[in-house]
This record gives sequence, C-alpha cells and structure tokens, in this order.
Amino acid sequence: MIRALAAKELRELRPWAALAVLVWLIDVVDDALGKLDLRPLSVTFHGLSDSSVGMLWLLAFAIGTTLGTREEDDGTLGFLDGLPVTRSRVFLVKLATATAVLLTYPLLKVGLAIALHLLSRGSLDHPLHLGLLAQLLGLELLLVLSGLAFGAALGRLRSLTWLVGGALALGLGLLLEQVPRAALLDPMSLAEVQTQGLRLRFDREALAVQAGLAALWLVVAWAGFVGSGRPRFTQLSRRPVVSALVSLLTVAVVVGAMALRMRDDDEDDEGHGSGADGEQAAPKFAPSPPASTATTHYRFSYPALQARDALALAEGADEVFEGVHRLLQVPPGPVIDVDASGSMRGTDGTAFLGGLRMELGPNARGVLAHETSHVVTRRAAGDERAWLWSEARVLNEGLASWVQRRYDPREARHREDRLVLAALHRRAELQLSELVDPEALARARDDLLAYTAGEALIDATVRVYGAAALPRLLGAFANPKLPQDVEHLQLWQACFQLAGMDLGRVVDEFFREVEGQAKENAEALLELPRPRVVLLTAQGWYGAKAVVDQPLAEGWKVVLRFRPGPESDSSTFDSYDLAPDQPQWREAASIRKAQLCVQAGVRLPQGNALYEPWACVPVSEAMEWNEDEE
Repeated sequence: MIRALAAKELRELRPWAALAVLVWLIDVVDDALGKLDLRPLSVTFHGLSDSSVGMLWLLAFAIGTTLGTREEDDGTLGFLDGLPVTRSRVFLVKLATATAVLLTYPLLKVGLAIALHLLSRGSLDHPLHLGLLAQLLGLELLLVLSGLAFGAALGRLRSLTWLVGGALALGLGLLLEQVPRAALLDPMSLAEVQTQGLRLRFDREALAVQAGLAALWLVVAWAGFVGSGRPRFTQLSRRPVVSALVSLLTVAVVVGAMALRMRDDDEDDEGHGSGADGEQAAPKFAPSPPASTATTHYRFSYPALQARDALALAEGADEVFEGVHRLLQVPPGPVIDVDASGSMRGTDGTAFLGGLRMELGPNARGVLAHETSHVVTRRAAGDERAWLWSEARVLNEGLASWVQRRYDPREARHREDRLVLAALHRRAELQLSELVDPEALARARDDLLAYTAGEALIDATVRVYGAAALPRLLGAFANPKLPQDVEHLQLWQACFQLAGMDLGRVVDEFFREVEGQAKENAEALLELPRPRVVLLTAQGWYGAKAVVDQPLAEGWKVVLRFRPGPESDSSTFDSYDLAPDQPQWREAASIRKAQLCVQAGVRLPQGNALYEPWACVPVSEAMEWNEDEE
C-alpha cells in the first residue's frame, strides 16, 4: 500500500522531477563545453552551495503548499480514507516523496561534481572528501524540509498562502534591519557555509533554530492534514472583489519582499573587488549597531560600541593615506571604504580593490597602513593584471609589511622576524625556490614567513636601487609586455627585468643581510629549542605530541601541524598551539594510508613559527599513551 501511495505521489510530481533533470542537463552541457581539466572538486565545491539554494527552497515551498490540501481539493481524500492506512502515514509518504524529488537536482549536481573531479584531479587535490559532500547534502536536506514544512503549514490558507508567506518574508526583511540576530529565522542562513580543513563551518545556532522551525511547521501541517477541513475565512476569497484584492495584495507583498532581498544583496556586493590574495570578495559592514564617519580619503563604518577606537583611528587616517602614497611614490587615488567591524579569522585586516576590512586594536594604525598599501599597489598594478601581483605573494605582503613598519615599528616583532630568517638560513631552509612559490612556501613553512621574508626582500631592493625602485616594480606588473603565462621564479625575473633591475643583486643583498643577522644572533640561534614528534595511540585513536630538547622561554609554545597525506594542499592543513608533551588526537577519517603526517615547531611570542621538516610516520610505530604517566 505504501508503495502504491508513493508511486501515485511520484506521478503527480513528475513535472518537478523533469525540471530538475533538465536543469542538470544544462549544467552537463555547460561543463562539457568547458575545460574539464580545470574543474577539480576543490574548484567546484563552493558552487554546490551557491544562490541556487534559494530557488530550491522556493520550489520546496511551492510543492509544500499543496502537500496537505491537494487530496481534499481534488476530492480524493475520501478514497484514501477508505484504504487500510492512516492519514498520518499518508502524510509521511507525501513528505518523503516530495523530499526525494526535490533532492534530485542537488544529488545530480554533486554527482556531476564528483565525475568532473575524477576526470581532472591531480596529485595535490586527489581526495574526494565525501564527508564534506555528505555534510553539504545534509544541510540541503534540512533546507528542503524547511521549505516543504513551511509551505504545507501555510497551504491550509489556500489562496491566502502566498499573501501570508510574502508578508512574513517582508516582515522578516524589515526586522533584520533593526535586529540582525533575527537572521536566525531566515532559512537562507543554512546556505552560509565555509570550509575549514576537512570540515564545514556553519552557524550551529542557525542550524538548531531552522531545525526547530521545520519541526514546528511539520506538526502544524500534519495536524491540519489529519484534522482536515477548510478554514471558513478562506471561503471569502472566492468572492470576485475579495479575490481581486487578495491577488493585488499578494503581488504587492511578494514584489516588496523580493525588492528588499535584492537591495540587501546589492548592499553586500557594493565595492566588490579582488582581495589581496586574488580572491573575489567585498567588504561587508557591521549591520548593528551601525556608525560611520568620513575623512578626506576614507569612509569608515564601525560598530558604535567601538566608536572611541574608530574615531581615534580616523583622526590620523588621512596622514596614513598620504604617507603610504608618498612611500610608494604613487599619486593619491580615490576614497577607500574601511569596514572596521573585523576581518577574516586569523588576520588583522583584508584588502580589496576599493576598500578594506580590519580589526580595531592597539596596532590599528599599522594595520590601516598595511591594508591601504595593498589597495594602492593593486590600483597601481591595474585591476586587469593585479592578479599577477597577487601571484607574487611574498613581494605583495612584503611591500605592505615594509610600509606598515613605518607606522607600527614594534621592535620586538622586528627582532623576532630577523631571528627567524637567521635561523632558517643557518638550517639551509631559507630557499628562494619556496619564496617565489606561494603554495610551496605554505606547505613547508609558517605562513607569516611571506610577510617576514618579503619585507626583508623589499628592504634589500631599496638598499640596492633606492626608493624609486618601488613604483618601477609596481609598474612592471602593469606593463603589457609582462607575459601572463609565467609564474614563480620566471614571474619575479620578468618583473625585475621590466623594472630595469637585477633580481640576482637583490637576492644577494637579501642573503648578505640575513647572514649578518645570523652572525649577530649566533648565541641565540644555538639556544633555539628543536621539537621532535612522538606518535601516540590510545583506545583506537592516534595522535602526536612534540617533545622539545630544552625548556621553552616565556611566551613560547609548541605547534603541531597535520595534513592528510604527503602531497596534500596547504588548505587542508590543521594547526594547533600546544604545551610541550601535550598530545593532539586525530580523527580516523583524517589518517590516510595508515600513516600520520605531522610537522612540529615552536611558535615565538610575536607569532612567527619555526617548523621542523614534515614527518609521515606509519601508525604501526605509535607508542601507547598512558595519561597517568603524563
């Protein structure tokens, strides 16, 4: 009987299933006409949770509006009541069938992404990461259930359904302008996911709220279907005048809700441009409580609770703007938008073509100078070719750090930077081949080395060729003669040559200075702790700890960094700051080919980390961990 009911529902939902397959076939044709070898899962993953989820929720809502009322309106409810099956079971079959049909497109889309990945994956992005895909499909399942449940609950209102639904959407949009926390009630909050290593990052509170709302709407819809009966007030909508009025109000409310949503999206996209690392992004201003101020060269937006810090920064901001342009010998450019509500996790600031985001803190003036220099250098390199400047990440971040030191000296940080470069040089680990390759540098060394070594390279360039070398170097990246198919060392050599400079002389000066620092800090280098990795096992878990050869000084920490395999991309690394001998355990899913790949290091007080070489150790060599002995 259940199979017959499911078959009946599938027949009625065939147009929706056909639509899902048609849209998927369009995606297949689009990808078939593209370059399959450029579409691994690492590229297409984020597209699996794009703006199409909004349409998916609307389709779920539309189908849900007839989920509990179609049988009654078609006169088949009496027939179903004569079958040996309860209304509750009929409702569950309807819900399950509609959910399966709505998941057709997401499943086909994920299948296409997997197929493209299998055709195009390389050694650096070989894994499928099925766990991530399963989590993503789980979120889309909840999104579908949310739309179905909401539509089924409001569907009892018949012709008033879309009017009430649009009014609720419009009310939520207006509420968000005053109470941003109300975003938890927006089902689209489920689509705001990011990757962190091998996990999905999403708002757990929003997930809980949406799951609770979906359950509530489902109970309402189920109660309406089981109880049946048409609300009396909906019968009024059959009258011509009332029907026309309802239709007019429905169109007005739905259009208003869509306009409000589009306005919010446009505000989010305002100032859209390329990030300092070549990624497309846009500064997003704090929604509440809002405050703003403007200077000659900046427009600041900041949380009102941080008004004192923001206004203090704005007071001397124009001096920073003019000073950065003077240091780089670039004519002053347009006003820069500054979102002072925070930056991406692990960063003090993030730059875009026409704006920047930053944290308000004790070093805010230096951060403003750093990010302003990113904006200025991108403008100098030209928007169309600025991605080449971003490819030379060490020079890019180094120049910004060189500017920042003029406004935020922090001698302790500068001394630590020089010590780190000297230590790497003495260990024969300061390699130009890594400095010119951002991915190779990120896989082998601490990410801060791009800033530390880059600043020293810019210093060396200025010492050899003078301050006039900086605008010449930026101009080389904007020069149409610069080939766009070169990378790494060839890119650096081509740029320095177009700028009329010898990269070899700059590199020689860089290493001469680092060697001098190594001699000056010879005793400190001998006292640097060197951690080694010990593999551990306990109750089926595997982990590692770092053992240092001497006690750590105050402010120093041990750091362990893991990767899935020997050739894994740096975006999959997990890093943990720990105390000496403190174990860090790993999930079984993160261990590949029965070996644990781990890198130990020490983190210095100012944030730099000195890593030892990577070690991929078979888990069979792990020693049993005894907490009592520790």
